[in-house]
Parts: sequence; structure tokens; C-alpha cells
Amino acid sequence: MVSVRIPVLQQKSQPMALLDRMPWAAGISFLSFGVRIGIRSTSPELLEQALPLLPRARKVAAYPVVDRLYSIVAGAPLHSKTGEPYRLYGDTKTLIRTSHRQPLLDKLEHDLNFNIAKSSTKLLFVHSGAVGWKGRAIVFPAGSFSGKSALTKEFLLLGAEYYSDEFTVFDPQGRVHPFPRRLCLRDEVGDQTYVHFSKFGARAGTIPLPVGLFVMTRYKPGTTWHPRIGTYGESVLELLSHSVLGRTHHERALSTFQKALQHAFILDGLRGNGRDAAVSMLQLLDRLK
Repeated sequence: MVSVRIPVLQQKSQPMALLDRMPWAAGISFLSFGVRIGIRSTSPELLEQALPLLPRARKVAAYPVVDRLYSIVAGAPLHSKTGEPYRLYGDTKTLIRTSHRQPLLDKLEHDLNFNIAKSSTKLLFVHSGAVGWKGRAIVFPAGSFSGKSALTKEFLLLGAEYYSDEFTVFDPQGRVHPFPRRLCLRDEVGDQTYVHFSKFGARAGTIPLPVGLFVMTRYKPGTTWHPRIGTYGESVLELLSHSVLGRTHHERALSTFQKALQHAFILDGLRGNGRDAAVSMLQLLDRLK
């Protein structure tokens, strides 16, 4: 729920003072994964449209001072030389200027999620897809443009619970927490489309899960899924390489990943058809009970 209680940034500066004087009409402050986030807007309607894109795991904060402040300017731009009526600021940095609302909302979702990932002190975020299947998580780390969202979609169509197609969130016990967002799917020319997971008949996970299957996989067109059994050492290196804070919080990351992998079955292999690979992984996890 938005209100007229406008969030403010803890660190003050002259550029922020200029933004503070804008006619803010609505705002929200919340806590998500230990990070204090604020969003304010000159348009209550636009802020209402942003609410479904915010992390599900959040609590409304009574205290308006935040660590990260997003400012949405709708209507007259701050500088008359530009014609874009919509602007998004992250603290004092301009994140996007646009003539349309949707690119602004997309940018807000992406930047907010990444900021939580790099700012959380309680959990570790890994660039990875994750789904839940009968009480256990399937985790498959990968970078951008690797097809992990497409593979996530295939799992969802087969009945898996959605945890994330962007970040797998590990707690200190190595369990996977849900971090659902819209799936970011790309077509053959690389154009992005954001699709809500409910479009695939899927539900978002609600509870932390132990890792049952850890998969190191890369997409290669025309490849048949014939994985080999991976090793613990390879898996740790894979997690570290895709972890947002793995290098700067090395000891915490190693402890977390060791616990996450202690009961996981590990696979490594190229995949072509995502549906075939997903079916095979689910069948394997069923046999491992």
C-alpha cells in the first residue's frame, strides 16, 4: 500500500536536496532480505502499477529513512530540453528517461532486485534459476543470455514451483528461498518479454527448500541432454563464479554453499531441447527419494 509518507535517503547530498523538492505525491518504504528500500513518485497511479513488481518477501517499514531510494518522476521532466515525460532515479543517479511507462517499470524491477542482491547481509544471491519439486529445490546457475529463464519456464509447465529465474537466494543453512519475479524471456533475435509465472499455470514457492539437484548446464542448439555426474569442487566453483558477493564474502559463501550441496545430486552437461532436459531432471529427482 502506498501512502503520503514519503521515504528519504539516509545519506544526504546537494543533488538529493534538489530531488527532495519535487512534488512527491506518494511513497512506500519496505524491508526486503534485510535491505531498506524506498520508492516515491509524483504520480500515485504509477507507483500503484509498480507494486506488483516488488519482491514478495517484504515488510512495510514504519521508519521512512532507507538505504536505497527510487524516485519516479511522471509528467514534466526536470530538464525542459528533453522530451521524455518519465524518469527513474536510483538515489541521485538517472536510471532511465523514457516516453513510456513500461520501460521505467521494467528498469525499476531489475535495478531493485540487483540492489537487494548486492546489499543483503543475511543471505547470498547467486545468478541462477531455481524451482521446487516435491519438497526439494533444483538449482541451475548461469549468466545472462544462457537460457536459464527458458529452462525455468519448461519446469513450470511441468508442474514445478517457481522460485526464481534470476537469483537463487541461499540462507546460512544452505536452503533456497523464493525470489519470484516475472520471467524474462528472449526471442530468437534477443528481444526481451516479461511474463508473469502464472501464465504457465505455476505457483510461486513459499518456504525454504534444501537443494536436491544441482545442475551445471549450458544451452547449445541441437544438443541431446546426456549429462555426467559432477563433482562437489566443480559445483562450489560454479556457485562462487555466479554469486553476487561470493568473492567479497568468501568464507561466508563457502560455508553456505557447502551446506547447500551436502545432500544434492550434481549434474553437468550441455542441453538443447529444454523440455527434454527438464523432464529428465524431474524424473531423476523422483528416483533419488
